[in-house]
Amino acid sequence: MAVTFPRLNPIIFKEKEISPFESCNTPFFQKWNKEDYIVFQVSYDKSFTSGEVVAKLVDIDGNVSGECINEVVPTVDTYQAIFRVSCNLNEGLYRIKLTTTTNKFIFFSNYFTIGKYDGSMLVEYSCRGNKFDCVFSTTQYNYVFYIRVDGGVKSGDVSYSADDVFYSDQDKTVHLIDSIPYTLRKYTFGDSYGLPVWMADKLNRVLACDMIKIDNTLVVKNDGSKLEATASDAYPYVGLKIELLRKIEGNSEYLYLSESEMMQAGLSIEMIDGETSYSVNAPKTGRIHIGTFENTFN
Repeated sequence: MAVTFPRLNPIIFKEKEISPFESCNTPFFQKWNKEDYIVFQVSYDKSFTSGEVVAKLVDIDGNVSGECINEVVPTVDTYQAIFRVSCNLNEGLYRIKLTTTTNKFIFFSNYFTIGKYDGSMLVEYSCRGNKFDCVFSTTQYNYVFYIRVDGGVKSGDVSYSADDVFYSDQDKTVHLIDSIPYTLRKYTFGDSYGLPVWMADKLNRVLACDMIKIDNTLVVKNDGSKLEATASDAYPYVGLKIELLRKIEGNSEYLYLSESEMMQAGLSIEMIDGETSYSVNAPKTGRIHIGTFENTFN
């Protein structure tokens, strides 16, 4: 009998129920906006039946506030359960309760708060293939994770550069043959208190995914960049920074797009049979149906 949780999950689970304030003077609570979805995966072996492991969103008093949608992907030896739940609830402290239909075990996630956090970033991440012990794609759906974290880009952490090609003739006159400008942005993760080490480890794994969006902007790591941690003995948490590039910088700023132009700018998904579907501003529910032509305008 085995139950495992991918480290790429946006939340963590603990075997014992603990106080929401844990053991430090400054407790850390993950943040979610009311429009967010929490998506996580659990793997369990076939000593359980398919769908036997269930998850519920509960408040600080243990009352059930939401049922997690449970989609099970069977493999040779295990069941991969993909859970999704909406955060459209009253503001407050919540957690995920993981159990079975026959109460064989009970696990609780870390506590998190649901509200409205304007100073936070929504990080969306996925992979082209199934990796990191996670299911990202089936014949019907593509799945994505979300994690919300405080932070942003400070004006002093933006640098401007260009890839230049020069030619020097016999008279040593230098000519600029070509130049491609781009902007480097160093993102800060965490507020003035920073982030716990388990969250830092999780973000490091997030940044290894193929597709990363921060507030709907596709980003990639700059060549050779890695998370830079800043710690102090006076604080239990760490601050994190990393240099990222926008995957598509572009040379224009769009003031208006007609519906047909928005369709052309949609997310292209290649299907198994070679057909292609498009999704424009797909709702962030944790999955995209790859066989359906979806067109959502906000």
